[in-house]
Amino acid sequence: MSLTPTGRTNYKEIINVVFSYIKMLSETPFPDYYYNELKDISLIEYQNREESEGTNYTTRISAGIADYGIDGVLTAPYLFPDKSPETIEGYKKILAALTPANLLATLTSQDVEANKEEPYYKAKYSYSEDIAFYQTIKNQPNLKELHIPEPNLFIQIKKLPLEKQV
Repeated sequence: MSLTPTGRTNYKEIINVVFSYIKMLSETPFPDYYYNELKDISLIEYQNREESEGTNYTTRISAGIADYGIDGVLTAPYLFPDKSPETIEGYKKILAALTPANLLATLTSQDVEANKEEPYYKAKYSYSEDIAFYQTIKNQPNLKELHIPEPNLFIQIKKLPLEKQV
């Protein structure tokens, strides 16, 4: 994520809030309406995508063929599967993997203090582990200010059959 200068100064607080939100999501039932909103937004993006040219287009298509095959390369990135038990299980697995134990936070900025130098490229950097901070985010309490967004009443689209969208 990108941070403002104030965010860089308060990055630990931001990490705290992120892990608190992940904890809240893992303790909350799967939000069907939110999944459907994301699915609708993806369809809107597909219906209103701009044609791209040149190197960016060929790079995206080449990578897409490896991921989706030749038949799905143009549409697959925009398609959401219908919600199923596998969808919910995948959602839960992702949330379960987003833990402080799996965190590697990298703060990149011109004003970050560096006390080491990489031997080949002479890039300056520093590395530290903050055990006290780790314990704080590991035992993160729920923040009452956090909640799943209410349904968005403005996301109502006219769905076209997929074959007419291409």
